[in-house]
Amino acid sequence: MKLVRLAIGAGFLLVCAVQVRFSTDLVAHQRDYSFRVPVWLTPFSDRIASGYGYTLTPQDRDGSVDWRLGIDDRLLQVNGKPFTGMASYLPFYWASVRRYDQPGAAEFTLTVQRGDGRIETLVHQRRGFTYLIPSLHAVLLILVLPPFLCILAAWLLVSRSPSSRLAWAAAGLLLSLSQLSLNPIFTTVFDLDGSPMGWEDWSRVPVVAGRAFLQYAWPAFLLAGAGTVRPLGWLGWSVVAGFLTMAGVQAGLAVAWSEDYRPWVGIYEALAAYETELVLLGMAGVALWVSTVDRWLGMVAGMLLVGAGVALYSGPEALESFLWTEYSDGTGKVYPIFPWYVVTPAFTGLVATATMVLAAIARAGGRAPLDLLGAWVLLIPLFSHFGRVCLGEWYAFVRFPILEDGPALFLASTSGAVLLTGWWVRRRILKGDA
Repeated sequence: MKLVRLAIGAGFLLVCAVQVRFSTDLVAHQRDYSFRVPVWLTPFSDRIASGYGYTLTPQDRDGSVDWRLGIDDRLLQVNGKPFTGMASYLPFYWASVRRYDQPGAAEFTLTVQRGDGRIETLVHQRRGFTYLIPSLHAVLLILVLPPFLCILAAWLLVSRSPSSRLAWAAAGLLLSLSQLSLNPIFTTVFDLDGSPMGWEDWSRVPVVAGRAFLQYAWPAFLLAGAGTVRPLGWLGWSVVAGFLTMAGVQAGLAVAWSEDYRPWVGIYEALAAYETELVLLGMAGVALWVSTVDRWLGMVAGMLLVGAGVALYSGPEALESFLWTEYSDGTGKVYPIFPWYVVTPAFTGLVATATMVLAAIARAGGRAPLDLLGAWVLLIPLFSHFGRVCLGEWYAFVRFPILEDGPALFLASTSGAVLLTGWWVRRRILKGDA
């Protein structure tokens, strides 16, 4: 057991070291406009989705060429090397802006193919910018301290009760919570500000894979924790295995997008095309297992499954406004601006999970401890953030809703929820109830 606790401590230190490096990059990128990713790409392609301002190379500065970067232009090369993934892009850019004022610092250049077939080299230019740059206080309270709190709580659980399955399941859930992004700005697939895809050393691949795995494995950890109260059986473990398999696939795709996405485009597109069906399949598996445990909860799970299907397959909401986009080849296209409440598979899964947990607490009645219910109430600010993230683009420091004006409220509520949940788990372990 001493060796087990020693291994747990070593793992804790390793996770903390990775988180320190990730958080350091995250603070720098949030606080300095120079670190903002200049070009956002459509995942698993070389097509440019959006970008900031650019200037052209000297030979094109005569005014004969439009300097604006067009949507769907192709990124061919970064600093003269072929673009194959974010690892061939982010390290060059971040290195250039960090060393821009040092002697001999190289310019950051992009070779882009325009819609008319021309190839042009663009140079990113530093410029001052203050819009939507959060304060250091807000960044620390919203993006830095909560992950470390979750990691610390996970370590305390498994170090004090290394033989408890409930402790390990709760620790896995806390680690997943520590890696879920609250700021996937401009993309709903991979967040790039502070991403380990921009690291230049060997640790890039395992950290990218591990972070992506934890971001998608939380349903498996949650179900495994429920299995400590009611046995999972072959059906429950099959559902857990399915969630873990999907998390592993997503980890592989994250590494592919980092290192070389080209061989994996078909897998990514297939998963993206059937995202709704996969979410409903996971909900159906959970509903089947819950039905074998408790008939009333099974009815709740079934109604959630039907409601999710109706919401995801119903017609789109009425469009309220449109955006006219001009392309580099002189053509244009109208893009609809969807309402903020458009239902997504990720948002549906989040709502269903929260509802099932609350239904289980209600089913327990007087046997449900008030501290656990209080922990879920304290998590409401966190659910608000995750809900906005799952509905689409979301910037964590925009002043809406009220908790954006008070990041201390966000930290206090999340801290209270994590600490109360950890205390409740330890109490159940000591009582021998799980």
